[in-house]
Amino acid sequence: MDLDLLLLILVGGIPVLSSYLHLYNRSTEEDSRISVDALLQPFVKDGNNSWKYLWYFTSLLTVASYIYIFIEFAINDALEEDWQRSVLVVSYTLFLSNAGQYTHVTMTDLAMNSKSYYLQYNLYAVAVASVGFLVVAITLGDVWLIVVTIIIFVHHLWLDAWVWYNGFLEYEGL
Repeated sequence: MDLDLLLLILVGGIPVLSSYLHLYNRSTEEDSRISVDALLQPFVKDGNNSWKYLWYFTSLLTVASYIYIFIEFAINDALEEDWQRSVLVVSYTLFLSNAGQYTHVTMTDLAMNSKSYYLQYNLYAVAVASVGFLVVAITLGDVWLIVVTIIIFVHHLWLDAWVWYNGFLEYEGL
């Protein structure tokens, strides 16, 4: 077990989880512009929910993949070289710090009815951070690690940073 990496992920995950709890609490307020429906609106094209269901599916896959890499990297200590640990420390720090800001930045943009470039930076930073996971997985040569880190990367780069951001606040009704 890599205790330092384990603690980084557990402690760094607290702001991420608390931000989603904050989103949930705000979305239950009466007359709130901030809701899960508003956040998923970029995936509803002309009344077609296919993109939204694709996002749900890949989100579940991404969470499962994230749990898998957490177990392999931190608990099973699959790392073979010191530099791999260094790459993961940097990647997890960047990933978790930006993932923890996502809902707050998004809620601010919704409240102001304005799409910020900081939100775009935030989404791309999460995607770039996941490249470190992929690099370590490739060097370990573990096929399952490579597959799940590709899932994480593609979800964050394509569906979140590209599809979702480009459709965010580009629809009528808000």
